[in-house]
Amino acid sequence: MSKRIHMFIALLLSCILLEACFIRVNQVGYLENDTKVANLFSNQDLDAYYFTVVTVPQGVPVLAWTSVGPKLGAYSGFSNHYKLDFSSITTPGTYRILLSNGKTVSYDFEIGNHIYEAAPATILHFLRAQRCGHNPYLGVNCHMDSGTSRMDAKAVEGPHAGTVFDASGGWHDAGDYIKFMINNANVTFLLLFAYQENPAAFADDYLADGAPGSNGIADVLDEAKYSLDWIMKMHPNPEEFYHQVGDANDHDQWRLPQDDTAYYSTSPYRPMFPCASGRGANVAGKAAAALALASMIWTDLGDTTYGDTCIEHAQQIYEFGLENPQAQASRPPDFYGETTWRDDMELAAVELYKATGINAYLSDAESWAPFVGSAWGWTDWATLNFFAHYELYPQTSSGTLRNQLKQFMQYDLDENVAYASSDMFGMAADYEWGSQALNTAAVLNTYLYKRLFSETTYDSMATAARDYLLGKNQWSICFIVGMGNDYPNYPHHQISEIMGADIAGMPIEGPIAQSSWQSYGAPGPLPEQDPYHVFHSSDAVYYDFMPDYSTNEPTIWQAGLTIAMFSFN
Repeated sequence: MSKRIHMFIALLLSCILLEACFIRVNQVGYLENDTKVANLFSNQDLDAYYFTVVTVPQGVPVLAWTSVGPKLGAYSGFSNHYKLDFSSITTPGTYRILLSNGKTVSYDFEIGNHIYEAAPATILHFLRAQRCGHNPYLGVNCHMDSGTSRMDAKAVEGPHAGTVFDASGGWHDAGDYIKFMINNANVTFLLLFAYQENPAAFADDYLADGAPGSNGIADVLDEAKYSLDWIMKMHPNPEEFYHQVGDANDHDQWRLPQDDTAYYSTSPYRPMFPCASGRGANVAGKAAAALALASMIWTDLGDTTYGDTCIEHAQQIYEFGLENPQAQASRPPDFYGETTWRDDMELAAVELYKATGINAYLSDAESWAPFVGSAWGWTDWATLNFFAHYELYPQTSSGTLRNQLKQFMQYDLDENVAYASSDMFGMAADYEWGSQALNTAAVLNTYLYKRLFSETTYDSMATAARDYLLGKNQWSICFIVGMGNDYPNYPHHQISEIMGADIAGMPIEGPIAQSSWQSYGAPGPLPEQDPYHVFHSSDAVYYDFMPDYSTNEPTIWQAGLTIAMFSFN
């Protein structure tokens, strides 16, 4: 078929779509007592339309024909938007929404209090596929001294430049194969934190090596331990802490991890970067927090040997952070150019206090917290303010500090409410790179705030943001592969692309503002018949297109957040 015919078909499709009506729902489903809202939009005036909700497959109406309500204005390239409230339906079951034009139907969705129970296990499936060393998803070894072409790793720079260390293990960061302490430590903490908060949310269906089976330990802890072991390898002695394995040369070759022949100056080893002199408090804080939390969990499980090993490393790494009080960015810094560190050290200090009872750690956390303050609605891989304050609040006896901590958390959530209130679909974060991680963090932070204070102030924001993630958005995409009716099929991920497989549990970065997308170097050529282009606007674009790393790549950081979020449902 000629390019001209392709363009004509795309134009015809656009004209049809622009005259159509669209309903957007949370495709995974709603809890029984949720506020349940669907979005309806069109370029037609739908003021005279009605909607109903029917059972699937029986088609029995459970809601009388109801007006679509007031017109809410133009947004995202469409003139007329409406919100359809069906919160009155609380009976568990499968449903769909019908519009009175007789043509427009929503995706099917469930209502029930058990619909999210399998979600943490689904996301853990993705993390197992990200394992470096022995990868159970592929059934192979990579980047280790067992016949692989590239091995981890040889130190560059620092006092032991040129020395080969065993740095196997940990997780590949995203669609690439670099290992960053910034995110491995972050995600490890989140897995342990999720277990600490809601242990009953996690099953025991896999062994420590990622093979199916039961070993008496929750799968989330098996996965966390895989990274904990790597973190401790990156701390070979009290004076050294390494923060990265691999560099930008990783991006020069598209391959499976076991077939890695990318060229490094250290080949056949991959480079291993130490924290520079005076730097590293950020990664040290994240790692020490994870290790201190791990020491409590494994000690409670009866494995005091592993618990003692974790706390020894945690204390030494924390001291390393105190002695190197600046942030260590990734190499090169355009991957993860972190500049803050006090939030990480506050979190580490409070976890160490919980693990050891040493008051000096609590004093450190209390002294840093006012300087850490609020992140104004921004919880990302570099900004752990909310978690640090949440963990400190029950430990401090200072009423003044407690009031400050609560205010900081409120400031964050108020900013999320402002985002959600200004967005027709309820996105609770800015349309920036990693928007769905920011959105997911807003939901998780709401759950944490509610657990501390038993307040429902932010519930509606959190529900709308969760629904956005799971399909109630401009494109009707569930941004987690393998969940919902329509999810990304062409993520920016080497294993998925080369194997031609949907790796269930991949959390996708999601939409960004068009100007940001273009500034990152828009990939091309884009598919001529992109099915989502009619829903793009200057506010946000999303492409289910493999080369699009800025909207369509999964990350381990978002996986950690998503597991923690789902553990509360």
